[in-house]
Amino acid sequence: MGDYIFFFIGIIIVIIAIVMLRKNTSMEIMEELEHAQRKDRILLENIDLAENIIRELKEISEDTIKTLDTKTNEIYKMIQTLDEKIEGYSVMLHEKENEKNDEGVVTVTYKREVENIKEEDHTSHQNNDKKKILQLYNQGYTPSQIAKKLDKGIGEVQLICSLKKR
Repeated sequence: MGDYIFFFIGIIIVIIAIVMLRKNTSMEIMEELEHAQRKDRILLENIDLAENIIRELKEISEDTIKTLDTKTNEIYKMIQTLDEKIEGYSVMLHEKENEKNDEGVVTVTYKREVENIKEEDHTSHQNNDKKKILQLYNQGYTPSQIAKKLDKGIGEVQLICSLKKR
């Protein structure tokens, strides 16, 4: 009978050990699950934060592009206005020179020829520079690289490239 008691006590101890082992295992699994859920929440929060930052950057870049387009259009209009004024002043200057120098027609003609040659040289030089800039831009160079290569101002290069796009 003493053996049966020890046998039942042993079986009870084994059952208690199995129950405790399962309890510990399930607790570890629950802790791991909670830890994984916390990591998932943190990851989702970080994803939301990154999406908000991307959205804000997109809005800022769109505003910047609109502002640059507006400024480029304003500069283009100013250049046109200046060209018109220069042309008007040039006509007025030529008229006054003609009035003053009725006697020296040869001198006036010579001055005009010299001015025309200077303007043509300046214009052809500008056209060559524009062609070089556009050629390099079409080859994939950035405006800053073109400016360094041709020893020009980056603003001038960017203006020519932006006008080319239109």
